Amino acid sequence: MKKVCADDARARGAGGDLSMRTLMWGLAGLFVAYVAGCSAISAWHSRALASVPAGAGKAEVLRALGQPDVVEHAGVPFTRYASRGCSGRCVQRWWYENRLGLDTEAWSVELDASDRVLATSRWTSP
Repeated sequence: MKKVCADDARARGAGGDLSMRTLMWGLAGLFVAYVAGCSAISAWHSRALASVPAGAGKAEVLRALGQPDVVEHAGVPFTRYASRGCSGRCVQRWWYENRLGLDTEAWSVELDASDRVLATSRWTSP
Protein backbone atom coordinates (compact mmCIF):
# COMPACT_ATOMS: atom_id res chain seq x y z
CA MET A 1 0.00 0.00 0.00
CA LYS A 2 2.83 2.41 0.85
CA LYS A 3 4.62 1.78 -2.46
CA VAL A 4 1.48 2.62 -4.47
CA CYS A 5 1.18 6.02 -2.72
CA ALA A 6 4.86 6.82 -3.36
CA ASP A 7 4.54 5.87 -7.04
CA ASP A 8 1.42 8.01 -7.35
CA ALA A 9 3.14 11.02 -5.73
CA ARG A 10 6.17 10.64 -7.99
CA ALA A 11 3.93 10.47 -11.09
CA ARG A 12 2.29 13.76 -10.07
CA GLY A 13 5.68 15.46 -9.75
CA ALA A 14 5.82 15.54 -5.96
CA GLY A 15 9.24 13.92 -6.11
CA GLY A 16 10.70 17.15 -7.53
CA ASP A 17 12.34 15.73 -10.67
CA LEU A 18 9.37 16.18 -12.98
CA SER A 19 8.42 19.64 -11.70
CA MET A 20 12.01 20.93 -11.93
CA ARG A 21 12.32 19.60 -15.47
CA THR A 22 9.01 21.25 -16.39
CA LEU A 23 10.19 24.54 -14.91
CA MET A 24 13.48 24.41 -16.82
CA TRP A 25 11.73 23.63 -20.13
CA GLY A 26 9.27 26.42 -19.44
CA LEU A 27 12.06 28.93 -18.82
CA ALA A 28 13.92 27.77 -21.93
CA GLY A 29 10.70 28.17 -23.93
CA LEU A 30 10.18 31.69 -22.61
CA PHE A 31 13.76 32.62 -23.53
CA VAL A 32 13.34 31.27 -27.07
CA ALA A 33 10.02 33.12 -27.44
CA TYR A 34 11.64 36.36 -26.20
CA VAL A 35 14.55 36.13 -28.65
CA ALA A 36 12.22 35.22 -31.53
CA GLY A 37 9.87 38.11 -30.68
CA CYS A 38 12.72 40.61 -30.42
CA SER A 39 14.13 39.43 -33.76
CA ALA A 40 10.72 39.58 -35.45
CA ILE A 41 10.13 43.15 -34.27
CA SER A 42 13.58 44.14 -35.48
CA ALA A 43 13.08 42.59 -38.91
CA TRP A 44 9.60 44.10 -39.30
CA HIS A 45 10.70 47.64 -38.40
CA SER A 46 13.78 47.41 -40.63
CA ARG A 47 11.70 46.28 -43.64
CA ALA A 48 9.05 48.94 -42.98
CA LEU A 49 11.66 51.69 -42.63
CA ALA A 50 13.34 50.61 -45.87
CA SER A 51 10.01 51.12 -47.66
CA VAL A 52 9.92 54.82 -46.69
CA PRO A 53 12.04 56.87 -49.13
CA ALA A 54 13.31 60.40 -48.60
CA GLY A 55 10.59 62.82 -49.68
CA ALA A 56 7.73 60.55 -48.61
CA GLY A 57 4.84 62.19 -46.82
CA LYS A 58 3.72 61.80 -43.22
CA ALA A 59 0.77 59.60 -44.29
CA GLU A 60 3.13 57.17 -46.03
CA VAL A 61 5.26 56.90 -42.89
CA LEU A 62 2.17 56.21 -40.78
CA ARG A 63 1.01 53.52 -43.21
CA ALA A 64 4.39 51.80 -43.16
CA LEU A 65 5.32 52.12 -39.49
CA GLY A 66 2.20 53.19 -37.60
CA GLN A 67 2.14 55.79 -34.84
CA PRO A 68 5.58 56.63 -33.43
CA ASP A 69 6.49 55.68 -29.88
CA VAL A 70 8.09 59.09 -29.30
CA VAL A 71 7.91 62.39 -31.20
CA GLU A 72 11.02 64.54 -30.78
CA HIS A 73 10.77 68.22 -31.67
CA ALA A 74 13.68 70.30 -32.97
CA GLY A 75 15.90 71.53 -30.18
CA VAL A 76 14.59 69.00 -27.63
CA PRO A 77 16.61 65.79 -28.14
CA PHE A 78 15.37 62.33 -27.22
CA THR A 79 18.63 61.24 -25.64
CA ARG A 80 17.81 57.58 -25.13
CA TYR A 81 19.37 56.86 -28.54
CA ALA A 82 20.85 60.07 -29.97
CA SER A 83 23.26 62.53 -28.42
CA ARG A 84 22.03 65.42 -30.57
CA GLY A 85 18.50 66.39 -31.42
CA CYS A 86 16.81 67.00 -34.69
CA SER A 87 18.25 70.14 -36.32
CA GLY A 88 18.59 72.04 -39.59
CA ARG A 89 15.56 71.47 -41.81
CA CYS A 90 14.33 68.77 -39.42
CA VAL A 91 11.41 69.90 -37.26
CA GLN A 92 10.38 66.48 -35.91
CA ARG A 93 12.03 63.12 -35.45
CA TRP A 94 9.71 60.18 -34.99
CA TRP A 95 11.04 57.27 -32.96
CA TYR A 96 9.98 53.64 -33.22
CA GLU A 97 11.40 51.46 -30.46
CA ASN A 98 11.93 47.74 -30.13
CA ARG A 99 10.39 47.39 -26.67
CA LEU A 100 11.76 43.88 -26.27
CA GLY A 101 15.26 45.17 -27.07
CA LEU A 102 15.49 46.89 -23.67
CA ASP A 103 16.35 50.31 -25.13
CA THR A 104 19.08 48.98 -27.41
CA GLU A 105 17.38 49.39 -30.79
CA ALA A 106 15.21 52.03 -32.42
CA TRP A 107 14.37 53.50 -35.81
CA SER A 108 13.84 57.17 -36.58
CA VAL A 109 12.24 59.24 -39.30
CA GLU A 110 13.14 62.92 -39.63
CA LEU A 111 10.43 65.22 -41.01
CA ASP A 112 10.67 68.77 -42.34
CA ALA A 113 8.16 71.61 -41.93
CA SER A 114 6.11 70.23 -44.87
CA ASP A 115 5.87 66.79 -43.19
CA ARG A 116 8.21 65.25 -45.75
CA VAL A 117 10.85 62.67 -44.86
CA LEU A 118 14.37 64.04 -44.78
CA ALA A 119 16.14 60.93 -43.52
CA THR A 120 15.56 57.58 -41.83
CA SER A 121 17.93 55.79 -39.46
CA ARG A 122 18.34 52.64 -37.43
CA TRP A 123 19.88 53.21 -34.01
CA THR A 124 21.53 50.60 -31.82
CA SER A 125 23.18 50.83 -28.46
CA PRO A 126 26.01 48.54 -27.42
